[in-house]
Amino acid sequence: MNQFTKGQVVSKEFVKSKISSSDSLLYITVKLLEPEMKTFRPGQFCTFRVAENIYRAYSIASDYKKFNEYKFLISVGHEGIGSNYFKNVKVGEEVYFLGPNGHFQVIVPVASEIIICATGTGIAPFIPMVQFLIDNNCSSKIHCYHGIKDESNIEFYQKLHQAFQSQCPNYTSQLYISDPALKTNTIDYKKGRITDDVLKLDFSVHTKTHFYLCGHPDMVTQIVDFLEDRKIPQKHIMTENFTSPGYQLKSFNL
Repeated sequence: MNQFTKGQVVSKEFVKSKISSSDSLLYITVKLLEPEMKTFRPGQFCTFRVAENIYRAYSIASDYKKFNEYKFLISVGHEGIGSNYFKNVKVGEEVYFLGPNGHFQVIVPVASEIIICATGTGIAPFIPMVQFLIDNNCSSKIHCYHGIKDESNIEFYQKLHQAFQSQCPNYTSQLYISDPALKTNTIDYKKGRITDDVLKLDFSVHTKTHFYLCGHPDMVTQIVDFLEDRKIPQKHIMTENFTSPGYQLKSFNL
């Protein structure tokens, strides 16, 4: 097991669903034991052993300047091998993972305009990425299109985007809910999917914009195909996707 990093769970913070009594999100902190430090690039992920010969990848969602512990944002509002593993793992328990790995990263030189497209916990890698931009005095205009299924975690995500905006005045965001459970009008989100608006953008003014996509593979594929059709250079597109068995996603080796 020497190719694995050994860590220890030092904290678990559950986020309750707004529309049910169940836990829906988990913020988990893992302290590195062997080795005690590992650098990572904002946007990278770690692959955890969640059962015998079964692995699940999660983006690092913490300060990229802290090398001795990582935070992960995990969806636990469903029954799955990965989500059940992290729901049941105890504080103090040892965990094993591969990585950090992945090519998802801030494109340098940074564009004057950045568009982020994320679904669900696909917002996780942008936590260190946005912080990296802030730390480097980025003056780019950043807009995030963030889609979620229902209102379960809306307050958590609202606070996350507000924190980004408080540190980065040029940051704006829009939440979308594809299947709202609460049938009331609200200004907190738009009903629908992020593609409803992204695919309507005037791409003639976005030839130098950098696009970052992370989340459901259908969303990533649809938007990438659309960007290609609009002649957006591949070097201006960075993608990361949630994988599912048997799903093949077009990717760029940037």
